[in-house]
Amino acid sequence: MTSSLEAMLALIEADVPERLISPHTFAALRSICRLLPVYFSSGIGFESRLAKKSAEVDLILRVPVPRGLEILRGNDRSCRLPDFFFEDGSWQRLRALALGWETKPKEWREAVLDVWIEFDADRFANPVPSPGLLLFQIDKSDSSREDWHQILRAAYAIVRNRPVHSELAKALETCLERLPHHAHVLYAGMGMSRPTDAVRLVLGGLSLSEILGYLGSTGWAGDLRDLEVLLLDVGRSIDQFYLNIDILASVCPKIGIECHFGREEDSLAARYWRDFLDFVTGKGWCLPEKSAGLLQWPGRNLFQAGIDSWPWTVERFLNHMKLTYDPASGVEAKAYFGLVWGRARESLAE
Repeated sequence: MTSSLEAMLALIEADVPERLISPHTFAALRSICRLLPVYFSSGIGFESRLAKKSAEVDLILRVPVPRGLEILRGNDRSCRLPDFFFEDGSWQRLRALALGWETKPKEWREAVLDVWIEFDADRFANPVPSPGLLLFQIDKSDSSREDWHQILRAAYAIVRNRPVHSELAKALETCLERLPHHAHVLYAGMGMSRPTDAVRLVLGGLSLSEILGYLGSTGWAGDLRDLEVLLLDVGRSIDQFYLNIDILASVCPKIGIECHFGREEDSLAARYWRDFLDFVTGKGWCLPEKSAGLLQWPGRNLFQAGIDSWPWTVERFLNHMKLTYDPASGVEAKAYFGLVWGRARESLAE
């Protein structure tokens, strides 16, 4: 395998739609990924704001557990992050979290499937790529609501270097208690270099109608009637969706609805993507050139790793769209897409 994540980006550079990721932004992504060992992440993702003309994207890395945490701790001798990263406060807190997590109960450690970190495009020019957002992927099958609560509070205390304050703790407890029994936390996290103390929850298992009742039960200050109109409109096209909420002393007004359609190699999922992109473009939430760029994104690249005759593949895929609803400013559409790599099924020698 190659030594840095930049090599994965180099393999797809010729296939990147400029209307989706500009050459300038792609060069910045390569510069960041050049500093990151390939085993630090099992996939690279991007976030695009679809109504903005600028072809900038945020960078998202999937840090695998346990190896990614070992690299963060500095315990993997064959795969190290640059020492100067840890002059940055966010990286210091990430390392403290990785080190502190070793001491937590086994059931908490096993409940965390992966760790995701997001880098904001407006910070790409910084000497150190500072993570803006941290998310845990939670194993919904083997963890309880009490586990979710304790995992978040423990992580928050390490990252913020202080316990969760009482108002946030109470609001978080309320949000978890009010979830229907069949709903669950998929991801949970918090900002790193972003100026907010909010906790982020990504919730699955809620129907569109249950979202309204759930938000109402938590004391959400938004307009439920206005949101209902949006959900009814969007619900005609959504195959699967998740609710994103940020929590401070209560649920913040701005929420997100993640819209999932399956992988685009499935012809039905591909049709859903096209139809939904037509829908959000018609609403004015997506520029036509961004829609075209997303539909151009999926594909596969073969490459040789080492002397083995079996090739590897890099797969480019569309993951989901998120409609961020703010009662004060309306709807913003974002697309999430990325690439993963692995062994190909066929030999190059054949």
